[in-house]
Amino acid sequence: MRLWKKSAFDELSIGRDSPRRRCGALPPLEILLEDIRGKFDLVLEGHDTLRKEIRDSREELCEKINLVDFKVETPNQKIDAVAGDLAAHRADTEIQAHSGISERKD
Repeated sequence: MRLWKKSAFDELSIGRDSPRRRCGALPPLEILLEDIRGKFDLVLEGHDTLRKEIRDSREELCEKINLVDFKVETPNQKIDAVAGDLAAHRADTEIQAHSGISERKD
């Protein structure tokens, strides 16, 4: 015994196997709400999956950026050390050159 006429609500995919639906105890509005609720749950599940993937991608990107920073910083430190050594050598050379010139003049 059906409580309503066969309609588009009978074609809904979600909730078709619920015991209340098989008995014909759910009015069409409740079937529609059950379908909407199921689809909304799928959307929320999709958002959670996307959020996790974005978070994982962000963590991987941060790790890669830190690695690149390290690879750039290491040569920069070596260059700074060589620049300091060169400046010290240049200063020594200039002092020796000036002292050599002054000794020759005397």
